[in-house]
Amino acid sequence: MYGLSSIKTLSCLWAVCRQVYSKHKREIEVLLFDVQACSDKLLREMEDFGCPPVFPTEVVQKKEEKEEPTIKDKAKGKKVNGL
Repeated sequence: MYGLSSIKTLSCLWAVCRQVYSKHKREIEVLLFDVQACSDKLLREMEDFGCPPVFPTEVVQKKEEKEEPTIKDKAKGKKVNGL
């Protein structure tokens, strides 16, 4: 299946990968977390919209009921006798 030269090549490649990983472990882990988060998001979107995606045709309108806060004047001044 594999010749002796390809086994040596694979073992050398594995050794280089271990050295790179040990030097840049934190950066590689952060990159892998980003890739995992992205793939999770894509899977959720595929579950929601299907593959190929079928987006809803209805436009959902948000209720724009903003109540303006009433500001009560809580500042009370004291009467000061003139000096």
